[in-house]
Amino acid sequence: MAATRDAGVAAAAGRRSDALTGLAGALAHLTKAVQEYAAVAADNSDRGAIASINEYGLRFLRTTRDRLYAESGERW
Repeated sequence: MAATRDAGVAAAAGRRSDALTGLAGALAHLTKAVQEYAAVAADNSDRGAIASINEYGLRFLRTTRDRLYAESGERW
């Protein structure tokens, strides 16, 4: 959560490099968390929760990262 907040604060302040660093950290942490959750998923409600995290968490962070890269002109 802290990495996501830091990335948002940096993006709002126009510090794209810091925002991209924060987003990279947030994506790494959330990806690891989803993988761990998937490893112990017991039923369809767990799989639904994982799908929701993917849709509204990971996809949002990736889209934001891609937009910031496009705006900055940096290469991946």
